[in-house]
Amino acid sequence: MRRKSLVYSLYRLSVDDVINLGRAVVLDMTGNTSFPTPDPSLTVVAAQIDDLEKKQTKARNRGLLEHREMMDAYNLLVETLRSLALYVEKISAGDETVMASSGFILTKDHSPSKRPDFWVQRGSRPGEFKAGCKSIRRAGSYVWQYAIGVAPPTADSGWTWAGASTQAHIYVTDLDSGSKVWVRCCAVLPEGMTPWCAPISVIVG
Repeated sequence: MRRKSLVYSLYRLSVDDVINLGRAVVLDMTGNTSFPTPDPSLTVVAAQIDDLEKKQTKARNRGLLEHREMMDAYNLLVETLRSLALYVEKISAGDETVMASSGFILTKDHSPSKRPDFWVQRGSRPGEFKAGCKSIRRAGSYVWQYAIGVAPPTADSGWTWAGASTQAHIYVTDLDSGSKVWVRCCAVLPEGMTPWCAPISVIVG
């Protein structure tokens, strides 16, 4: 079993999730004797959380400028939390109990998976994401679906067709910036389709 560590892929979290995580971290690390000198400071983190929350409220039902300001504040807070997570991991020296007391998310226990490696990331342009998976032997093509929401759909009808590709990656465009998008894929083999991979999410820039 692999030793647990902190989760650094915070860009997969929605704006609300990052705010909630930040507040949990500030609450759990305040007065926590395991972390006497947080770096960055909890004051800085709390101020960035408040700023993001204000800009999120301002961005609702407004224009592109307000949306960009919210995403700038989101990106700043994510990077600050990543820096703080590095501090936590260094101070904890691998002690999972100490790491968990910080309020950060810990990785799950590692177990071998028969599914291909799968990833999703924001594209270089607004409203775009890129997804890819490990190439599968004998696959003639790959099928991709996405859904927008806090959690992935539990029924097939909740997924939207994103396309099919002969290569093990795809770009999807024209989505709303700031949306939390869940993505899944499967490979098409001569004998049929593989099971859908476990969906993962990304916040569209």
